[in-house]
Amino acid sequence: MQNDYTSKKFKKWLDKLQRESWQLELLVSGFVIFGLFSSIDPLIAKVDSIVNSVDRRTGGLVAAAGFVLLSINYILIFNLIVHLVLRGLWIGAIGLRYYSGDIIFDELNYSKKFTDYLNKKIGSFDKYIGKLEDYCSIIFSLSFLLVFIGLSFFIFFSIIFALGVISASNLDSIVIVMLVGLAVIGFAIVLLIMLIDFLGQGILKKNETIAMLYFPLYWIMSYVSLSFIYRPILYNFLDDKKGKRILFWMIPFYIIIATLTTLKYEQSNFHRSENAASESFASRGMYLEGVEDNRKRYFRDFAIQRKNVSKNSLRVFLTHNASLEDIVLKLNDSLSLKNDQRGVNTFFSKLFKDDIEYDSENFKEYLNTLNKNTIIKIDSIMYKENLVASFLENGQRGYETYLDLKNLERGRHTFQIISKKLNKKDAIVNDTLGSIPFWYYPDM
Repeated sequence: MQNDYTSKKFKKWLDKLQRESWQLELLVSGFVIFGLFSSIDPLIAKVDSIVNSVDRRTGGLVAAAGFVLLSINYILIFNLIVHLVLRGLWIGAIGLRYYSGDIIFDELNYSKKFTDYLNKKIGSFDKYIGKLEDYCSIIFSLSFLLVFIGLSFFIFFSIIFALGVISASNLDSIVIVMLVGLAVIGFAIVLLIMLIDFLGQGILKKNETIAMLYFPLYWIMSYVSLSFIYRPILYNFLDDKKGKRILFWMIPFYIIIATLTTLKYEQSNFHRSENAASESFASRGMYLEGVEDNRKRYFRDFAIQRKNVSKNSLRVFLTHNASLEDIVLKLNDSLSLKNDQRGVNTFFSKLFKDDIEYDSENFKEYLNTLNKNTIIKIDSIMYKENLVASFLENGQRGYETYLDLKNLERGRHTFQIISKKLNKKDAIVNDTLGSIPFWYYPDM
């Protein structure tokens, strides 16, 4: 049976749901908070794994999109915790009302000044319960409204990400790069206009002339951003003074919360994480030790087994990313495939791709090219051990080998790995991925 929203029966049913919705609110808030807390680490790990498997430009865009998703996550957690606290206070107030009834200020025997003031500011206990109910309902609705607003921003970031990938994949075509650049600028202007209208609570819709010019953009973007899903809730907020007030203070309030939660005391001008991957910095993120226990750790360029080596061998891991493979293909044209399997794939896209051109000989040639153009050094000594393809315990893709340290002197040493990259003139040059220290004290 189809619901007729104009019928009295339907309105009566909605009124009943409205009165009893607090039970569902508590259940939903509890489950969602638990789910959101559980999703933080997997989300960070997934974004980290993607960032460390693509080139730096694409990695930056993925990191930005991940930041948007995490921001939505934290905002929703914060809102729903506030909602749970207020709803708990509301339940407590109702329980107290059942026991004690309304507030009788005369029973308190306060002076006339305080009695009049409290009567004016607090008034009826039922009024207090009503206010709590209003704020609980508003915060609960606002929480999920913000999810969809955040989803719109995520879609915008995804579009920018897609444009960035297209540009990065066609750097040799000036026309495509310029067209993508113009598209990004145009999209950024559209975003700015939409943001002005959102922050101004519909300011561009109020003037007749501006509204006529703005309407086509508004109509198109409502489908691009999926905002048509949540706009009824948004406008329901905007037509109410209390809801409008909360929306108005929402952004500065979140900025204050973000500022307070990211307060940090910098201890040094020199001992900074920016100096990692240098011979003077033993960064934890450059050593494989403990990756078996912490599967959320991913490595950007390379890593060695540990900083204090007591055995006669050293495990070395070079991470795989799109840039590394692009260089190998540039160095060896025979490895270029007509049917490139890389990029974003789905089950359906795989139907139109195959591995006909791939075989083990190609893979051996790929590794040979990689090894010929990768230099591994300890201090000034070059090591010729060949890298083989492997996966770390956390699933990160890369290449590894073991270096023989039997003839190495005891004490501190510097590990260095040098690969290839394209410079601004599209020429292949050496690229030092980093230098890190380790200490060699073999067991006697």
